[in-house]
Amino acid sequence: MAADNPTRARSVVPELRTRCQARGRRPMMGRPAPEMALNVRILRFRSSLILHPNLDDRISIDRVLHSARDRSIVPPYE
Repeated sequence: MAADNPTRARSVVPELRTRCQARGRRPMMGRPAPEMALNVRILRFRSSLILHPNLDDRISIDRVLHSARDRSIVPPYE
């Protein structure tokens, strides 16, 4: 938890940002997530899951979830 290690908590955001930027260079990274929607991919980052829909001309990271979260209660993609 951030309260236990604030220095580590501050370093996670830049690492996550770097991982998301790498995804922009390689949009097919990760695995398909048909349980979320047909065009969504998931990339694991530490204990998080980065989700993004494959769009025609861009990458849009719109969800970052803890990997232990019950994804069945996450609102579906439209």
